[in-house]
Formats: sequence, structure tokens, C-alpha cells
Amino acid sequence: MPHALSAEALRHEYPGLNGGEPCIYDEQCDAPLRCITQECNFPPAMTAMTDLKTPQITIHTQKEQHAYHLELATDLDEQKRGLMHRRHMDPDFGMLFVYNDSERRSFWMKNTLIPLDIIFIKEDLTIDSIVHNAAPKTLTPRPSDGAAKYVLELVGGECERKNIREGDRVEFSRLPENL
Repeated sequence: MPHALSAEALRHEYPGLNGGEPCIYDEQCDAPLRCITQECNFPPAMTAMTDLKTPQITIHTQKEQHAYHLELATDLDEQKRGLMHRRHMDPDFGMLFVYNDSERRSFWMKNTLIPLDIIFIKEDLTIDSIVHNAAPKTLTPRPSDGAAKYVLELVGGECERKNIREGDRVEFSRLPENL
């Protein structure tokens, strides 16, 4: 299972990527680095670094609640890159794709190196459908069953481990006000 590493361990695993450089966006960039507070750094889902402002989602299943810290993909550039080029992700993290409208969504795994569970969430904050353990590095379209306003990606197998199912309800906290 993918897991988080310290920033030092990540720099060792990705030689030549030190982080801290000024951001220069390049959609062709094949590094896992992301622009965080105006600097190119390893993202929180890889380092498991959080603070009191880190957005969260809580998934309410029939028997339990499961909370995850979130990285957000709110604009087209962030949504195109998603979790591509990452070999590590903390299982307590996910990436939330936020859209302005609800419609059928479809995701692929091009340049994504770890298996993911893809959770399509309706505007009423219930889970529409789930793609379990989407295979890395594939171009296979993985569509939602119905209209989704949000899409959550978790480490592959997480939905099965935590008994997360269609119809379960989600709740967001600490999202920026403009979402």
C-alpha cells in the first residue's frame, strides 16, 4: 500500500527534487511536486503534514465514520494533474476534485502510479458510485453512474477496508469559503 514519507525521505527517493523553488507551472511536469504557498514542494498527501486549516472529509457509513485530510483540485490545471507521478500517498489523505456543476464524470489513470478508489459524490453529498482499485497507468475511462459535483480519490482498496458504499453520506470541513 502506498504510504507517506518524510520530506527528507522523499528527497532521497526523488533525487534532484529538493522543493522550495519558486513555482513555475508546467502541465507537462512529471514530478510529484506541487505549488504550495508559492513554492514547489512535496504535497501534504505524500508527507502526511497537516495543520488546523487542512480541509477534511468525513464519510458516514452505516456503522462508522471515517475522516480523511484533503488535497484540493479546484481548477482545470490541478484537475488535469490530480495524483499523477506519485509513488506515495498517506492512507489518511485523499484528493477532492470540486466542480462548479453536477454531471456525469469520467476519470482515467494516465501517469498515475498507485491504484486508487475513485468516489463520485452527488451535490446532495451522498456517494453516487465508486470505482474500486483503478489500475495505474491506464487510459480506461472510469465513469460515474450519475451526476457528480465532487470526486474523491483515496488509496486503492480503502473503500473495501472501511466498508464505504454507494449511498453513504459525506461531510466536508475546513473547505475554503469560495467552494
